[in-house]
Amino acid sequence: MSRNKKKTGQIILLTGFSGSGKTTLGRALQKLLIQKCNKPVEFIDGDEARKFLEIESCFSLKERTMVTKQIAFVAHRLAQNGVNVIVANIAGLHSTRDFLRRKWKRYIQIFLDADIKDCINNDPKNVYKKALKMKSPHVYGIDLPFEKPTNPDLIVYPYKESVQKSLKKIAEYLELYKSIP
Repeated sequence: MSRNKKKTGQIILLTGFSGSGKTTLGRALQKLLIQKCNKPVEFIDGDEARKFLEIESCFSLKERTMVTKQIAFVAHRLAQNGVNVIVANIAGLHSTRDFLRRKWKRYIQIFLDADIKDCINNDPKNVYKKALKMKSPHVYGIDLPFEKPTNPDLIVYPYKESVQKSLKKIAEYLELYKSIP
């Protein structure tokens, strides 16, 4: 089947601070969509992409933006080929999310609205523990500004609601807008 006869896949961005639950929610959402969709669903995790690209120590704003753009390209190509894609990425700047909105034709932005203090206290990957010991760690919420999305499609509250409640909100949103074929 040629590309233009295939139905384009949907891209869902889970954005928020490190430690806000993007990976956990993304994996749960992937399982749900695999059960409900009649097309493949891929999950791209920002941390896993960085490991694959072997760039574990470059965290300046410019480097973070470049990694996000690389992830965006892969998600774009998958969606062009009929795959639904879930992307878990901090995407901490308005300009980054604006870039994604311009490049991705079918795009849903879900903001995991977590207080930075909760993320620091939870810190499953020790991101904040390490960052707080450094002079210039290049971590959103510590020395890099995190610009909260001003107009996300949906907001979930990871430290105020369970993963299942957030997942239900997402599923209801997708069903309401018939976003996932």
